[in-house]
Amino acid sequence: MTKSKWVIVLVVLVSLAIGAYFGRALFVPKGKNVILIVLDTLRADHLGAYGYERETSPNLDAFARENLLFKYAVTASPWTPPSLATFFTGLYPVAHGVMPPNSREEAVTVFHKLSSDLLTAAEFFKSNGYATSGITPNPWITKTFGYDQGFDSYQEFIRAPAGKITEEAIAEIERLKQQRNPFFFYIHYLDPHDPYKPPEKYRLFTGQKSTYPYEEKTQKNVNLYDAEIRYMDASLGNLFAALKSQGLYEDSVIVIVGDHGEQFKERGDQGHGFKLHNEEVHVPLMVRSGAAHREVDFTVSTVDVFPTMIDLAGLEIPKAVQGVSLKSNENSRDRVGVISEIIRKYNYKAITTFEGDKLILDFGSLENKSVDISTMVGAGLFNRQQDYLEKTAIVDADKTKALIEEFSTLYGAISGTAPKRTQEETDVSDETVKQLKSLGYLQ
Repeated sequence: MTKSKWVIVLVVLVSLAIGAYFGRALFVPKGKNVILIVLDTLRADHLGAYGYERETSPNLDAFARENLLFKYAVTASPWTPPSLATFFTGLYPVAHGVMPPNSREEAVTVFHKLSSDLLTAAEFFKSNGYATSGITPNPWITKTFGYDQGFDSYQEFIRAPAGKITEEAIAEIERLKQQRNPFFFYIHYLDPHDPYKPPEKYRLFTGQKSTYPYEEKTQKNVNLYDAEIRYMDASLGNLFAALKSQGLYEDSVIVIVGDHGEQFKERGDQGHGFKLHNEEVHVPLMVRSGAAHREVDFTVSTVDVFPTMIDLAGLEIPKAVQGVSLKSNENSRDRVGVISEIIRKYNYKAITTFEGDKLILDFGSLENKSVDISTMVGAGLFNRQQDYLEKTAIVDADKTKALIEEFSTLYGAISGTAPKRTQEETDVSDETVKQLKSLGYLQ
């Protein structure tokens, strides 16, 4: 071997030795990191990016100004278990089957969980060489109910406030950065879920500052809710700063989405998981994809989160997924509409069109899970451009009939093409039941 070749070999060996010595610091992972940030109970119209008059969300607003902002995203279901199952599977609730009962007695004995037959986002990314990690404070979204499928690490900090979640997330990011692989990281913030107990320094909002005429007691809850958002937003600012300092912000896919909104007695109920009006189903959706800032005003759905993450990571979307990637406008433009549903205290289903027409169908009895339109006991037709607060239903027999037909066809298609799943049961501890009840569930 010539002297020059020996020099080349020596350089290579020295480089490998240095790389081994310093661990994985010289390794550049293939594929983009993907970070899914779920903001529990956050209605879109209480953020500045969506036109709110109060300064509840300076960090989220700044994120929205730099990235993709979806102005009208509707959740597949207005409460957490089915909504998160949709994020994780790219399937509508009728397909993934997660719609727990609202009964404490049933919860004490047995509960259905996310089927292991279904492919989750964590399983998909893991099969493509990703490290996978999750952090959750919500007692529904735990190992007990099957949401840890595919995660290498799944940490539960039940009822933890935003500051604690950010602290743990930053520590986990530092660990994930040392891996050889790109990572998929799910981070869940429970604020501003009731009970509304923000830190004192964030209780900045007083008086009647909303366009909706709330009663005094309800307005106090709105003020505390807005303070919870401001507190969570500050914690998100710390998370963004940590990602930037770690050199991960610029080149990561970051999806920020609300799982559902919150009703303040606009329809007579306090909380969520009741009906399908905008205060419960219109959620924030912002995406850092590397593309220039863009605001999208047509209807999209939370069922699109799964395929969007996969597409932006440069991977092939599984055929069973029922949402579409939001990387391109055309994918959303080509579909008739999107579905939302709730079977809890009430039994409602809705179709929302690309342009923003929404038909809400009331199927009456909770035992009636049929989509036979003849069982429907009432309907409401609305258009968000004309009446965002959905105060008055539109009287249009022809449009109502057309949307009923489109709903029936679409709902039949998503339920008829659902992948195989086994209804699995899980034992629920007394402590879990206690935590769920403290959040207003399990009446």
